[in-house]
Amino acid sequence: MRPTYPPYGKRILLDNSWFKTLTRDHVELVTDTIDHFDQSGIVTGTRRPADIIVVATGFMLTEMAARLNISGHDAKNLRRAWANNDAAAVGGTRVAIDVRPDVLDDDVRKVDAEHEAMIWTHPGMSTCYRNASGRVFSAMPWRFVDCWRMTHDPDMRQ
Repeated sequence: MRPTYPPYGKRILLDNSWFKTLTRDHVELVTDTIDHFDQSGIVTGTRRPADIIVVATGFMLTEMAARLNISGHDAKNLRRAWANNDAAAVGGTRVAIDVRPDVLDDDVRKVDAEHEAMIWTHPGMSTCYRNASGRVFSAMPWRFVDCWRMTHDPDMRQ
């Protein structure tokens, strides 16, 4: 249960006593590969009877636009625009603003540069915030108040 990555390297979860629960005599943390389920419980190589099984496999953050059928100007489809798990939007917003490609590219460069100084791009760090090419695409590098300030009065000439 001890992380092998630096603090804040992955999603931070607040403890609602789940760790304390793991120390109870009748609780066992099993990280073995599941072979199959049967009527009595779970089989990993060892059969474990269970009334309730919680399978926490995570989620596919990299596929966040896969189920969205959002189209914009000239029927540009968000799913296709964000293919290869490389989401990008100016200011991180999803509003009806048509942005020139050079403005988007400049914004992505700024975001990427900020991420270079953050834990998610630490060498050897693996996190769901990064896509297959290593780019942090799902977390903003600024505080919410900074994002609000940057997006409050957009320059519509761009």
